[in-house]
Amino acid sequence: MNILIRNTNALQSMIQRNKALWALQAKTYLKYILFAITTGLVLLVIGLASGFTFKSNADNTTTVYNLHIATIIGLSFILMGMLYSIHMFRNKRIFFESADKYINRHSLDPADGSIQIDNNGVTYLSKEIKQEIKWKRFSHFKYYRGFLFLFMDDYSLQSVSIDRSKVSDHDFSELYDFLKKNLQESK
Repeated sequence: MNILIRNTNALQSMIQRNKALWALQAKTYLKYILFAITTGLVLLVIGLASGFTFKSNADNTTTVYNLHIATIIGLSFILMGMLYSIHMFRNKRIFFESADKYINRHSLDPADGSIQIDNNGVTYLSKEIKQEIKWKRFSHFKYYRGFLFLFMDDYSLQSVSIDRSKVSDHDFSELYDFLKKNLQESK
C-alpha cells in the first residue's frame, strides 16, 4: 500500500476537520450529560412522590425525620449535568480558539501539506513540519463526517485525519481494509 494525499485547500480542510473532530468529541459529552440529567429527573420524581421518613422516640418525644434522599441525589445529578454542559461549552470555545491561533500562526498555503500512507505508517509533510508515525502508535480509527480519524489514544485530539474527498475510491477502500485488519474501529 502506498497512498499520497495532497492537501489542496488547507484552510478549508482544517476548518472542516475541526468541526468534525469537535462533533465527535461532543457526542461523548452529550451521552454523559443526558445520563446525568435523566437520572436526576427520575430520582427527583421518585423522591418527591415518596419521601423517606422515619420516627425517633427519644426523651419521651416523637420526632419525624423526612430526608428525601432520592430528591437530594436527583438534584445533585441535575446539577452535575448542568455543570458538565457548561464545561462542554467552555471546552468548545477553547478548542476553536486554539484552532484559530494555529491557523493564524502557520501559513496555510493552498498547496501546503501532504500525507503519505504506506505499510510502515503515516507521514505528514509540510513546509514547517515533518511527522512520521508508525502504525503501532495508533490505537483505533473512526470514519465520521467525511473524515477518517486515526487515533493515538482514547482522546480524539491526538489523531491524524484524512479527508475522504482527497482520496480516490480505490485508495480509500485499500486503506480502510488495511485499518480494519490492523486497528480496532471505534463505535
